[in-house]
Parts: sequence; structure tokens; C-alpha cells
Amino acid sequence: MGRAGDEEHRATLSRPDVVTEFDAALAEVPEIIEAQRLFGEPDYLIRVVSADLESYQRLYESVLIHLPGVRGLNSTIVIK
Repeated sequence: MGRAGDEEHRATLSRPDVVTEFDAALAEVPEIIEAQRLFGEPDYLIRVVSADLESYQRLYESVLIHLPGVRGLNSTIVIK
């Protein structure tokens, strides 16, 4: 609360044909500072920065879980 955050996400897509649409959507989110496509599961490793925990929660609930083709999103908040 009041502290900038660095969050890591592991995203699994519902099907392979959404990769292009997913990549385009990632590019539209300024809080996403890095996204790497992986072989196997998960499909992506995504790094996000946010101003504070409340900002992160809003981003997660309004944007990240609604990215096209997301079947699963596991998150880790970096504390140090």
C-alpha cells in the first residue's frame, strides 16, 4: 500500500490460435514491462509493475484476467 510493485505472472492460453491476439493485447497494457513466450506450460511469463497493491488489484481484475484466450493466470508478487 503506497509501495510500487513488481509482479510475475504465468499465463496459460486456452488454445494455440489465440497467440497473435494475445500478443497484441499485451502490447496495449503499459504496466506490462516484459512478456516471454515459453515452450510447454505455462505459455507465457509476464512481468508487470504497478504503483501499489490497490492499482495491481484493479489491473488484475479489469485487464489481466480478461486478456484474450487466457485459460489460467498464476501470479507472484515480488517482495524483495
